[in-house]
Amino acid sequence: MTIAVISFVKNFSSPSNSRYFLSDIAGFREVTNEYISNYEGYAIVHDYWMICRDIFMHAGGLPKKIIDLDEFRVLVSRNTKDRLKREKVDIIEEINKTFPINYNVCQSYKKVFYGEVDVDIETIELFHETLRNYYVELCRHAHINGEFHRFIEIEVPCQLICSLISSQGLPVDNERISRFREQARHDYYTSLRDISDTFDVPLERPTNNDVERYAKAKGVDFDEYSFDFVLNFMPQVRDYTEAVLALRELDLTRGVLDSIAVKDSRVHPVLDTQGSRTSRISVRSPFLQSLAKRYRSILCAKDGFELCYVDFDQFEVGIMAALSGDSELLDLYSEQDMYETFREKHLNGEGSRQAAKILFLAYAYGMKLNNLPIVGQKFGVSRSTIRDAFKKFRRYEIWKQEVLRRFGKTGYVSTSFGNRYYFKGSKPSNKDRLSAISQVVQGEGSLIFKKTLIQLSKLDGIEMLLPMHDALLFQHSSSTAPIAVTDVFIQTMTDHFEGRIKGKASVEGFAV
Repeated sequence: MTIAVISFVKNFSSPSNSRYFLSDIAGFREVTNEYISNYEGYAIVHDYWMICRDIFMHAGGLPKKIIDLDEFRVLVSRNTKDRLKREKVDIIEEINKTFPINYNVCQSYKKVFYGEVDVDIETIELFHETLRNYYVELCRHAHINGEFHRFIEIEVPCQLICSLISSQGLPVDNERISRFREQARHDYYTSLRDISDTFDVPLERPTNNDVERYAKAKGVDFDEYSFDFVLNFMPQVRDYTEAVLALRELDLTRGVLDSIAVKDSRVHPVLDTQGSRTSRISVRSPFLQSLAKRYRSILCAKDGFELCYVDFDQFEVGIMAALSGDSELLDLYSEQDMYETFREKHLNGEGSRQAAKILFLAYAYGMKLNNLPIVGQKFGVSRSTIRDAFKKFRRYEIWKQEVLRRFGKTGYVSTSFGNRYYFKGSKPSNKDRLSAISQVVQGEGSLIFKKTLIQLSKLDGIEMLLPMHDALLFQHSSSTAPIAVTDVFIQTMTDHFEGRIKGKASVEGFAV
């Protein structure tokens, strides 16, 4: 495959005067953004998010096969913390750590890149060789870690999709933004006061340490369960953690609304293809995925278009059923509303649908069977009912144990196409074991969703606006578009599992 190295010196005050440099088999040269936009081969670049919008604005398109070295670096890393701290990492310094012999070249280039000195062509050409060598090193790690083909076949096309969404921008309703800012501030401080009064905690936004201290005082074992698992499933503190999650959502909503300039008709977020441990796409600057549902109507369609939001139905349950081959799970997934069916048939009609969903997902992601009755009692489901209900998933239990045995033996778990999760030390901890099952199920979901976006990119008449975990907001001008998009969701999942299950998706409400 043809590979070029691209670098740039961005002019922040006048983007049209930014300079671009490319080297490939034809040699090193300065090129225009139009040349880059039309480049047919793979292009290695760092900090691509800084220039993709400029290229799109001035050239009307984007290069099809960008290899962003920071995205690639995070993908091949065995350290999950690299994803969390990536925004604080200077990729030039990371390259320098890999090739310390090129220290002077890296430092000279860094001064050029950050505008501390005038553009020096010789320095940039030398750094291109370093970038090429760094790419080769990442490829070596990617092959060792079983990630290379997934990166090229899935992540690179998704990079183009996400870059186009970011560059084109999302239409926003400026009047609503102004009005919602005041409402969000009011809702936030009201929620903060309610948490303080209800749970007798300080009148301040609870940190992770605050939540952990509160949960430990209620008997929650953080050596057994991860922080996210406690936030979502532990019954001893569920009322408190639900309030904390709602408060955090409001806090993020405030930040999103405050960060959007009212004078602009569009917002241009950065879409991160490696936004989580399971490689879900995340949206930042601003964090539009974090908008509370009642504030999402700030996003609107352009003139002549309508918004539509399509979501996978019982996505994770379908994945669990397909991966394990459990007949009980397969039967549940085939139902129109599997959580209501689970409540009626497996829980003898006890509790609510929401309780059934929480119980099922807690079980699915590794809660021990002897702890599930504690959760159930919180929701009015008897201990005996719960014990009997979860004994039926024998094949799923066997599958989980098979996954965990391989995890302990090989040191990692993976999806059907890369996306590995490694444990540290001589054996996996209880938290690692919980994360292993989550990695396989949610990682497979991330893969299916990205495959879906790639298929949708070939569909005429729609414009993708915002990927939301396992759902997509898009705009369209045709009455048949929602059906066509839903069909792609369903067919992609069905094909992914070679017909072992039939995918499920539907049009959902995006905003309240």
